[in-house]
Amino acid sequence: ENHGIIDGDGRARCSFHFCHKLFKDRAFLQKHLIKKHSDQLRAECGKCHDDAMMTAWDNDENRPVPGVLIDCGSKFGLVTCAVKGSDKPMAADPEPRLWKEEEERMAEEERKYQERQAAAEAAARAEEMEQKRRQEELAASAAEKRKGNFVDVDDMPEEKVELSFEDVAVAPPPKKKKKKKKLL
Repeated sequence: ENHGIIDGDGRARCSFHFCHKLFKDRAFLQKHLIKKHSDQLRAECGKCHDDAMMTAWDNDENRPVPGVLIDCGSKFGLVTCAVKGSDKPMAADPEPRLWKEEEERMAEEERKYQERQAAAEAAARAEEMEQKRRQEELAASAAEKRKGNFVDVDDMPEEKVELSFEDVAVAPPPKKKKKKKKLL
């Protein structure tokens, strides 16, 4: 309604500074505004709500604002932190929390390292015991072999072998091939 000028003879004119189109009746102006200038009208409606919305946003304790980058030193670098509060916006210092998490992580790594060391030592002791057992077995078997495998070269037993050629089948020698004569 605020975007039209009505003349004395009932004609209506669009009052947007870039348009100024003239219409026969107010109804045609309304159609024109809705069809051609809907974006500008929506922006005008949004401006009416801005004050109320800004007041509500300012009073909200947990209002959505972008995080602030806080420098936490060379170890942690820049860390994003949320801003809270309406009267005095505050951002909590993330460095104590980061140091606590780092200490917990280091303690966990140390615990895992100690477990791996203990497991490696246990495996080394088990391997050492296994190697000692193998050496003892090897020494015992070597002593048995020396006792049971000694052969006096000068005291060879005589072995007799019988050979029999009675049932041996001998194949006859192959026949010679005859050459064919060629006819001239």
